[in-house]
Amino acid sequence: MTMKLIEEFDHHLNALEAALRQTQRWPNKAPSEAQLASTAPFAIDTLSFFEWLAYVFVPKCHQLIAVGQLPGMMAISPAAHMYAPDCPDPILVQLLALDKLTERNKK
Repeated sequence: MTMKLIEEFDHHLNALEAALRQTQRWPNKAPSEAQLASTAPFAIDTLSFFEWLAYVFVPKCHQLIAVGQLPGMMAISPAAHMYAPDCPDPILVQLLALDKLTERNKK
């Protein structure tokens, strides 16, 4: 894995966070520990898709980047269509970019 790939991923992750805030989808209140402990995909039984992005996905990706790693291949953009059909385009664009970058980082 190249540093350039990690830098690209970091750029799109930061752009995702900015898009969540700009479209007012960044949650105002942090979820409880119990909500975060969900084992359901995308914690959909306890969190909205946007809460999951803000409090699970984004922080975990930042942790991986900090140690020079990226997530394995993922498909978050289809989940956005399923769990957040009203997902704004700026968020979808960044999720798709992140998905494509992980395709290049096949594990």
